[in-house]
Amino acid sequence: MSFPNYSSPTGEAKTSPESLFTGKGIGIAFLDTGISPVADFITPQNRITIFRDFVGGKKAAYDDNGHGTHVT
Repeated sequence: MSFPNYSSPTGEAKTSPESLFTGKGIGIAFLDTGISPVADFITPQNRITIFRDFVGGKKAAYDDNGHGTHVT
């Protein structure tokens, strides 16, 4: 199977209206200093599906650096 190249030199993604790729069922991992479980991540459904604290061993999501996490 051949996949079309929709990349651009500036790093902007290009999409095709005929694309069969929807992203459904795809998970993304972020390695960060923390994640604050604010409303846009947990409402109406919690999108923080897994959290691991590799340093402090805490079980619940938190952000001890206070910078927040922004994903678009």
